[in-house]
Amino acid sequence: YFIMSNSPLLKTIEKMLLSKKNEFNFVLNYREIKNYYQKWVQKNNPKEKNYFANSIINAVERNFAFQSFFNVMIYGIILTYDKIAYNPQKAIELFTRAEEVVQNCDVKSELKNEVLYFINIYKGFVYLKEYEYLHSLETFKKALKYNPNGVTGFFYSALCARYIDDFDLSFDCLLYTSPSPRDRT
Repeated sequence: YFIMSNSPLLKTIEKMLLSKKNEFNFVLNYREIKNYYQKWVQKNNPKEKNYFANSIINAVERNFAFQSFFNVMIYGIILTYDKIAYNPQKAIELFTRAEEVVQNCDVKSELKNEVLYFINIYKGFVYLKEYEYLHSLETFKKALKYNPNGVTGFFYSALCARYIDDFDLSFDCLLYTSPSPRDRT
């Protein structure tokens, strides 16, 4: 539930999205979607979760062409993890759309790379849930191009490599998740 964390990356994204002097000003429903998402994460009752998932879907679909990459990403997360709304094909399309939007944004490359890393991590999770281990592995490797030190990318690459019986790659990826650089040799 990274999206709800107090990550410096998320604070930077929020500041950018809420700024009135840039091309990413999508204040209209950003707060609404963020609020629905937080409630969706916190609820345990399936009916309540479904209500907030549908609220997010409806808010994004209402003006899809004018959505920020963040809202599209949240929509993709809902379609990946909500049991009732689960739609892996649409989630992949949404993560691809979010990636395209970010690629075309005029922001610092460091910020862009971090956002692209997370988009590809979530996209890799969709493939993983669908047992498409090769696609998942490719997507996690793509994420690592944006963040070469991304432990999550290495861990899930190792898992996918294991599922496709590439034990050497799996072992190599796990070495990068080690907290000590000397363990990586």
